[in-house]
Amino acid sequence: MKPISQLLRILVSVTAKIILAVTVFFTTLFGMYAIKSVMTPVSIEIQPATNYPTKYKYFSVAIINSYNYNHICGKPQVDGFISQLHKYEDTTNVRFVPITYYMESKIKNVTKFLMQKQANLILKDIKRINPDFIYITDDNAFLYVGLRLIKQHKKVYFSGINFPFRYYKQFLSNDELQYASGVEEYSILDKLFTVLDHTTITITDVYILIDDQIRGSITNKAILTNIRTQLRKYDFHVTIYPLSTTTDLNKVLTELNLKNLGILFIVTQRLFDPSIRRYIDLLQICKIVSKINTKHIEVSFNPLVVQQANICLSISPNFYDMGKNAAKLLLHDLTTHQLQHIVKQTPTILTCSFSRLKQLHVEELYINNVDLFDKIF
Repeated sequence: MKPISQLLRILVSVTAKIILAVTVFFTTLFGMYAIKSVMTPVSIEIQPATNYPTKYKYFSVAIINSYNYNHICGKPQVDGFISQLHKYEDTTNVRFVPITYYMESKIKNVTKFLMQKQANLILKDIKRINPDFIYITDDNAFLYVGLRLIKQHKKVYFSGINFPFRYYKQFLSNDELQYASGVEEYSILDKLFTVLDHTTITITDVYILIDDQIRGSITNKAILTNIRTQLRKYDFHVTIYPLSTTTDLNKVLTELNLKNLGILFIVTQRLFDPSIRRYIDLLQICKIVSKINTKHIEVSFNPLVVQQANICLSISPNFYDMGKNAAKLLLHDLTTHQLQHIVKQTPTILTCSFSRLKQLHVEELYINNVDLFDKIF
């Protein structure tokens, strides 16, 4: 007779085998059911795409900026352009999808090599997405990207170019011209000199701050050419001060405080600041001018620096309106289904900071010419 302990071991072993067999059976059964459940086809009724009503018709618009997102020249143009497209959307089933690019050519990509490198990246992506429309702001993007797209027979709408379009026209054939339409930025100085004529202030000198030739931008050169051309009609003594750094700017402004009262044109678009080891833009330059200049009537070509940097005067087109007008050219082609080569100019506006004029004791520039000013801050 076997001992009780041995019988217990046999019982446990048999029980374990039974439990294992039952577990395997039910696991297999459940697994087969699970597999069957997963593999059971689900019937989904797919309607043909043609059965869905088309609510909107979408157009992609590539927006190529010469500068960065917040730049005081580029952003107002883009805002005006987009606002005009939205206005059209309000009364139609058309919707525009913007794709935005930035050349960063004022502070970051300041050399021809870097601008060309950035342009190549943008052109590569534009080739990939093949947008329906292309809108470009300012000269750098138009020169490095716009002209190449026009040569590919892509319709390009532009605004804010400082060189007259006839300068760029030399790079295009008559056939290619139909693919370019836009708005030039050209500041007519007559209104500024009319303001001076209506005061007792006597001015014989003009001082122009520009970028040096090595770092000079396309915009800088175009504005300088514009000023010098228009100054030929007047009997001013003109002195040009090329600058490369903020050190140069501080030195020149200090020297100018000792000279005869004159008009101080701020043309330079960027300067290298050794203290922070990077470039600063037009707005920051104007803030330095406003701080150090204690004598001369400052004139810039962007109304925002009058407001934000407390500069005396600005004579310029309305940047927002330039963008709106570029969008109107695009919408004209869209609605007529025709490509037309049109180049427009926007009216020049005159802006002043009355507090700054009072600070420099030349407030009669505004007081005697109230009706000539479009904006006052």
